[in-house]
Amino acid sequence: MTLSRMTKSSSHTWQGDKPTFIYKLYTDGSWNFKTKAGGWCVALQHRPLKSGYETETTSIRMEVTAAIKALKLARASTIILTDSKFVIASINIYCPAWERGNWSSETMANKELMKKLWTAWQARADNVHIKWVKGHNGLKGNETANDEAVRQRKSIEPSRGIRRKYWK
Repeated sequence: MTLSRMTKSSSHTWQGDKPTFIYKLYTDGSWNFKTKAGGWCVALQHRPLKSGYETETTSIRMEVTAAIKALKLARASTIILTDSKFVIASINIYCPAWERGNWSSETMANKELMKKLWTAWQARADNVHIKWVKGHNGLKGNETANDEAVRQRKSIEPSRGIRRKYWK
């Protein structure tokens, strides 16, 4: 949702022409090409709120999973900050187009996950804003989410020196 879609009647408090958000949630995903393991996290500025991991996954799946979890945790007057341009584009461009096409796009990967993202977004769109932030740029909440996502991913990866073919 863009700021232009929000009205002063929404649950945000306003300072002039800009809404003030009470809650900030940061999301991030982590993925390792060699092991195919991934982790995700939703965090407040200084601590993780929810995190998890998957084996045999992708970077996109981890970023989208973090966004879905954040949307489910969000309350009124929440801004979700993500370093994933794909998540932003999915909410603003891809999912609305796929929904208009009855989710029949042949180029769409992770259809069920994208439907979950879209459903979670539609349930919160009037009370939540999502914004892209540059990752790995010293923003405390983003760094917290990244650190926990990496920790989750590493918790299921094999020890260094073990080749992937031996890890099942």
